[in-house]
Amino acid sequence: MAYASGASGLPLIGDTISAHFDKAAQRWADRDALIVRRQNNRWSYGELKVKVDTLPAGLLALGLAPAHHVDRPARHPEFKRFDLSSLRGSPCPIEVMKCCVSEMNMREVSIAYGMTETSPVSTQTACDDPLQRRVGTVGRVHPHVEIKIVDTDGRIVPPSTAGELCTRGLER
Repeated sequence: MAYASGASGLPLIGDTISAHFDKAAQRWADRDALIVRRQNNRWSYGELKVKVDTLPAGLLALGLAPAHHVDRPARHPEFKRFDLSSLRGSPCPIEVMKCCVSEMNMREVSIAYGMTETSPVSTQTACDDPLQRRVGTVGRVHPHVEIKIVDTDGRIVPPSTAGELCTRGLER
């Protein structure tokens, strides 16, 4: 069983995210799907589907492995052929982040932390944070998300103290 649901009046879709997106792209191919004003991007579902389908192939062609190897593509001889403007990553060494900014033109890359179960991103650095802050932290708590760190007895611990992360986000 891929998933289970308790008592709820909301039916499950029954599709993977990928299959559901493919159906939406087919049904609304000419409708706006993604608009990013500051980057002057406006993509229809059809255009977004092409980008979604070609990005993984481009990354694989460049030999991209897990996120901590994100700087590898910049050394590939055909690197400039691929549009990696939507690539996102995880915490990484500052040398890798510098490479992403200078060689891959990813000036606004940010670091995020979260889980699908918590809406899915709980914290994120800002695009204009200094590089040292982006690689040294997972950022600030998102709006409508609550986070606390507790000890083994469930008491909130002081800053910079190890403990268990408790987080909750928006629910449907």
